[in-house]
Amino acid sequence: MDFSLHFPLGNFTGLLTISSRIIYRGRNYSDLDSRNYFTTGPSDFKFSFKKYHPLKEIYGFMDHLSKKYSSFVSTEVIGKSFERRDIKLLKISCGVPGAPWFWIDAGIHAREWVAPATALYIIRELVRPRRRAKLPEAMKKINFFVLPVLNPDGYEFSWSKDRMWRKNRRPGPGNRTDCPGVDLNRNFDMEWGFGGEEGSSGDPCEESYRGTAADSEPETKVFIDYVKRNLPKIKGFVTFHSYSQLIMYSYSYTNKLPRNYKKIHELGERAARNVRRVTGANYTVQASAAMYPAAGVSDDWAFQQKIPYVYCVELRDTGDNGFILPPSEIVPTGQDGLEIIKTIAEEVVKLPR
Repeated sequence: MDFSLHFPLGNFTGLLTISSRIIYRGRNYSDLDSRNYFTTGPSDFKFSFKKYHPLKEIYGFMDHLSKKYSSFVSTEVIGKSFERRDIKLLKISCGVPGAPWFWIDAGIHAREWVAPATALYIIRELVRPRRRAKLPEAMKKINFFVLPVLNPDGYEFSWSKDRMWRKNRRPGPGNRTDCPGVDLNRNFDMEWGFGGEEGSSGDPCEESYRGTAADSEPETKVFIDYVKRNLPKIKGFVTFHSYSQLIMYSYSYTNKLPRNYKKIHELGERAARNVRRVTGANYTVQASAAMYPAAGVSDDWAFQQKIPYVYCVELRDTGDNGFILPPSEIVPTGQDGLEIIKTIAEEVVKLPR
């Protein structure tokens, strides 16, 4: 989810792209021109969490980790986007027979750059030996499946053409080019189109356009096929978005609450307390519909599949920077995300296998 329909972008005065650098409010947010910065050798690979990265560098980082830590890390291309880009997943095996699976995804909305960055930060903490050694034992008894960029076409477009792009890049109905893109997080077959124009839009020109049918988009289908194939092993599910510092649970399409919402809410509150203790950031825990109605979203779909712990996390901040979060916030936001995952993991490992 994002807040394009409800939150103004303050003093946003436009976007200027020069020599592959993203300039916003007088600051450089990508620094793609750094030569000899990104290398692929097994010992000299560099990947900074002080800057955002385009898709090629993200996938390069994932491939590097899978080669360096091949005994328990691997990557898998689970499908293709509309423009035939890879949709790449990283798998981290704990080596424990029958261990539960934990799904993490990000980047379903292209402009929410801090969400993929947070997924990558969590990957680093789970993989690098000295960092992994500091994690709680629960994190070492779970197989993690992390998909940092579910919408690669839109993400690339947000780097090359329009920093505020949200949707995928399918042409509009009738192959029209004036209003391209489907909001992938309104495209899932879970009360798709519920509430008419309130929970999503039937207008291709709107940012919350739901598509011509449920699960119409290749990115949505790839996601659904992979998750369905691996049920019921998946016990935890977190989808990262930005912004507004919220830990949310189903439902998004209605104010109706699930029967076990008290248990889910309490775990979310525990996660929020842990974040506040570690980073000082304040996250609010609530049902998703309390933000605004949204029909056909991925977390409602995952909850429908009976995955025990399902959350949608809206990361930093609360509106000062919005989607254009400074690179200096990448690591603190990653720490927020890690604390949330740690807290949920403690309950995941208690579930019967």
